[in-house]
Amino acid sequence: MQIVPYATSSLIKPKGIAVIGGSNDASKPGVKLVTNLLGGSFSGDIYVVNPNEHKVPCLVCIKAVADLPPVDLAILAIPVKY
Repeated sequence: MQIVPYATSSLIKPKGIAVIGGSNDASKPGVKLVTNLLGGSFSGDIYVVNPNEHKVPCLVCIKAVADLPPVDLAILAIPVKY
């Protein structure tokens, strides 16, 4: 089995990340993910998807996944019921 270099590199070093379910609620994992991405060494684009928030922490939220530009990595930070 051959590993495709693009697939591996986009997962390990993504150029854009979407956090689905980013939040301002400190008890939810979405705010911690966004804060860590912003405070860490990631230099790519970060998008937050949450129809109920306007900004998380300093990024303007996108209302729907369908409105996202192409990204290399999406992280789901949503409740299990969804």
